Amino acid sequence: MKEQFKEWKKYIDSFNVQLNKKIDEIDIEKNELQRAKKQIQKLEKTIQMLNKNNKSLAASNRTLLQDNTLFHCKIEQTDRLIDMVA
Repeated sequence: MKEQFKEWKKYIDSFNVQLNKKIDEIDIEKNELQRAKKQIQKLEKTIQMLNKNNKSLAASNRTLLQDNTLFHCKIEQTDRLIDMVA
């Protein structure tokens, strides 16, 4: 009976060691997943910021294009007036 008890105890101890190793591996993977999740969240924030900046730049570019068109028209008017005077 003692021999059988020793075998079972040895088996249970071995199982506990294996179980603890698996738990450690799972904890490591969990930490890696948490780090990856944080990185993804940072990247999502960066993407949101870049999208916002792109919208601002697009609006600014439209304004600059309108201004350039207006200046071009004024230059053409001035050139015509100079030609008329000359």
